Amino acid sequence: MAHLPTGRSLKRLLTLALTTAALAASVAAPQAASADDGAPSVPPHAPQFPLTAVDGPGDVYVFWPDGKGGLGPREFVLGGWQTHLGATHVDHDRDGLAEGAYGQRADGRMFYVTDAGERMLDGQWGQYDQLLSPGDLGGSAQADVIARDPKGVLWLFAAREDATLRPGVRVGPGWNRYVQIAGLGDLTGDRVPDVVGRDRAGVLWLHQGTGDARKAFSAPVPIGLGWNRYNHLTSIGDLDQDGTSDLLARDRAGVLWLHPGTGDPRRPLGQRQRVEGGAGWNQYRLLF
Repeated sequence: MAHLPTGRSLKRLLTLALTTAALAASVAAPQAASADDGAPSVPPHAPQFPLTAVDGPGDVYVFWPDGKGGLGPREFVLGGWQTHLGATHVDHDRDGLAEGAYGQRADGRMFYVTDAGERMLDGQWGQYDQLLSPGDLGGSAQADVIARDPKGVLWLFAAREDATLRPGVRVGPGWNRYVQIAGLGDLTGDRVPDVVGRDRAGVLWLHQGTGDARKAFSAPVPIGLGWNRYNHLTSIGDLDQDGTSDLLARDRAGVLWLHPGTGDPRRPLGQRQRVEGGAGWNQYRLLF
């Protein structure tokens, strides 16, 4: 059975997808190849993940960063995801590249998949309607997972070294004010992962990460109006490779837009740019 491209296979593909010049421009620190697989060194606060898309029939595709702030052509990975509820890539080894993904099955179970295969995790995860991994929020040395329950409470699940998840720690109530929550890596320049939430009035709110799992996020701050023009938000990290994570937004016409991160907490997102490739992104049920 085919699996999502993760682990060393994903890193080798990403190495091919990113040009040397683009990588040199994206990270100030000198690049160092991994001794294991030759993948580029990428800072965990500005990771570089592929965009994964799942259409209605359940076919899964990946779009690799093209090294110029856009996405390359889609590549088919596998089918059979027509009833999956959600998924999120993770960077447990903190090299800025995804080596695995968590996902929710329709039966409420959670799986973790790498290029070595898929395994099921304990717990009933179908109750959560938002699931993502912004990075290391202070819960562990690995990438933490956050999930929202039906009452609007956000929970943080710290990952162990074997990618199993520790019991959830309550982050706080009131997260049901948001239509969607998104984020991967740092938007504000402090190297701690942040998330954003869009409310029903179209206001975008920034929840800045604190680095302390006991209080994972600072109080929300409004950072933009008119975001109800979009029907989906996601992040794959640093798409334009300037050393700061970015946000992707799909509008109601199916056009994908890049909102580049600035690293400035007072204005964390810059002017939007249309992602090359035209419209048609409404065909996808999941984007992560």
